[in-house]
Order: sequence, then C-alpha cells, then structure tokens
Amino acid sequence: MQQLPLGSDIWLLGVIGFGLLAGIIPLHGWVPQAHANASAPAAALFSTVVMKIGLLGILTLSLLGGNAPLWWGIALLVLGMITAFVGGLYALMEHNIQRLLAYHTLENIGIILLGLGAGVTGIALEQPALIALGLVGGPMYHLLNHSLFKSVLFLGAGSVWFRTGHRDIEKLGGIGKKMPVISIAMLVGLMAMAALPPLNGFAGEWVIYQSFFKLSNSGAFVARLLGPLLAVGLAITGALAVMCMAKVYGVTFLGAPRTKEAENATCSPLLMSVSVVALAICCVIGGVAAPWLLPMLSAAVPLPLESLLTPPFLNQ
Repeated sequence: MQQLPLGSDIWLLGVIGFGLLAGIIPLHGWVPQAHANASAPAAALFSTVVMKIGLLGILTLSLLGGNAPLWWGIALLVLGMITAFVGGLYALMEHNIQRLLAYHTLENIGIILLGLGAGVTGIALEQPALIALGLVGGPMYHLLNHSLFKSVLFLGAGSVWFRTGHRDIEKLGGIGKKMPVISIAMLVGLMAMAALPPLNGFAGEWVIYQSFFKLSNSGAFVARLLGPLLAVGLAITGALAVMCMAKVYGVTFLGAPRTKEAENATCSPLLMSVSVVALAICCVIGGVAAPWLLPMLSAAVPLPLESLLTPPFLNQ
C-alpha cells in the first residue's frame, strides 16, 4: 500500500497532543507539580523517559510527512526556543529542587526540539547536512545525554532528601561536607546540565549549534534569519543554566547548614551513592568519548557526521 503524505492539520494536532506529553510551553502545566510531588526515582522516570516519548512522537510525525513544509520546521524552532528560555528562567527562580529540575527539563526539551526543528527544516529545504546535524544533535544525542545527567540530579536530590527531609534548597547548606560523594556526583551532573565541557551536555548542544550555523547558510531567507538568532538565544539559555548550576550547588552544598536536619545529615546508603556515581561517570564518558560516539550515529542520517562536525569533536 502506498504511503500518503501526512497532512498539516494532522501534524498540527499530533504536535499538540505529543507536545502536552513532552511539556512544551504553553502545554507544560502538569510538569512542575508532577515532579515536585513524586519520589526521586519516579521524577527521574518522568523527566528522562515519559516526556521524551512526546518528542519521539513529534519526530515520527514529522518524518511521516514526507517532504515536510518549511513552516513545520520553523514552528518547531520557535516553540523550542520559547520552551528552552522560559524553562530556564523559571528554574532560576525556583527553590524546591525537584520542581527546579523539572523546569530545567523543560529547558532541555526545548533544546532537543530546536535540533528536531533544524532537522525538519533541512527536510523541507532538501539539505542533508542540516538534516544530519539537527536530528543527531537534538532527538538522538542530546536526548540521551539529558537522560543521563538528569537522572544524576534527581537521584542525587533524592539522596539529600532521604537524609534531611527537605527539598527546599534554602533549608539546606553545608551538605557537601556531610555527603561528599553525592556532592561530587551532583557537581558533575550540574556541570553537564549547564553544558560545560568536557561533559556530555556540552557535546549534544555543540552539534545543535552546528545545525544553526548550517541553517544560516541555507537558501530560505527566514532560515538564514533564524540561524544566528537561535544561536544567540541558545547562548542566553546556556547562561541561565550556568546561573542555575551555581545557585543549586552553592545554596545546597556549600556554606553553613541552615537547619538542624542539614546539620545532622550523614552519607547516603551505599547502593544509593553507587547508582548516582555510576551515572555521573557516564556523563563524563558521554562528553569525553563524543569523537567516537557521534560517528556511530552516522547510519541514521543522510551524511557521515565526520564530514559535517567541526572541532572540538572531530579533526578535519
């Protein structure tokens, strides 16, 4: 049976439905409370698996569209930028650590959506290089990387709650001396969240930046206009993430304890610490090994990534 192209009306309805599951702004209302009221493992599952299913649904719909119209990609780029920026802004203002991490998940959902939008724009413009960079940077590599470092952060936050009974970071402080292993693992996760090299969060976002540079050299005027604007917007979002990293780590793990529970905190149980540390090590490997991991994704895209990526990941 011949496959018919997907209509724009069906695609739009699908984006709304899957966007609700992914928490794309303005469909994000359920995300903060669901994460704040869940246990740490359940919140990690929401953030790393459940919400990603919505993004994979949007990806599948967009690929089923055949020769996707240009406005599909532009719409995803705009939605992604709004979600990333607003999510980062909300995260910076939050004090409940699980709700804060939920808002930062929205930021990363937006970043992944930016890569997806660049790839769909590449389909519309028939540019294999843009398709390759967009789809690898967003729906593939950064999706995996976010799942790793966000698991570190939710499980690490759960360990702190297990010993203190607090999720409000203003009621903590000095936890680094009480729980040094969790403190170091959380620092790795927070640095990956802020996309600092050489961790895996930086690796995925770098590929998305490369897609913006390709976008600025494309044939369509609106794409050439959006390329540099999106790069600047993502840089601003990255600055918000760095400030959020400094806030969470400084208020939670540094300084003096601000409550009796924080003063009396002890190291987390062995298995709890091992799981967080193992995931933190994966974050380091995902960044350091990017020159070898990224080319392995070449089978899923129209061009070999070795011909597209610029240093620091691949030598030319």
